[in-house]
Amino acid sequence: GVNYTHDRGVLATNVKKTGKYSMSFGKDDKEEDGGVFALEDGGVFFPLKSGTSYILKLNYYIKEHSDNNMGIRFVAAGYSNYYVAITNGSTGLTPEIVITAEQAKEQKGKWQTLTFVLDTTKLAKNADGTDQFKELYCFLSSGQGWEYYIDDIAITEVPKGKVAVAFQTE
Repeated sequence: GVNYTHDRGVLATNVKKTGKYSMSFGKDDKEEDGGVFALEDGGVFFPLKSGTSYILKLNYYIKEHSDNNMGIRFVAAGYSNYYVAITNGSTGLTPEIVITAEQAKEQKGKWQTLTFVLDTTKLAKNADGTDQFKELYCFLSSGQGWEYYIDDIAITEVPKGKVAVAFQTE
């Protein structure tokens, strides 16, 4: 199972898809413009392997929204240093999926599922050939007035020689 290690966001029990908790973003901080969290597996950061593709699914629930869009994307960064993902464009694993205010109106109050394909084939290497960025972070962007929840993140490694494609029907 994948758990949450978070910088922004609060463990929530009031809105959840399954289990005991979800992660809540935006509600308690009026200046909040999104959030970031790392994924861990068994108490350690989820170990991204260079040259591997993954399918990642998550559920989200919009309780409140504003006229701004919300975006969700995944990046690779260093242990306890996700800022490198902001300053170094080579760490992006997925394009950003944008949920517009119009979509949020339709989706509000109902759990939704998103699917991402994570591509680690272009991650930067250290001089000795090891992976420079191994930790997996989720970046959430939204304006003030959003309150939303993330739950049930599942990651599947795509077997070598296979291809994964994710379509967003919206």
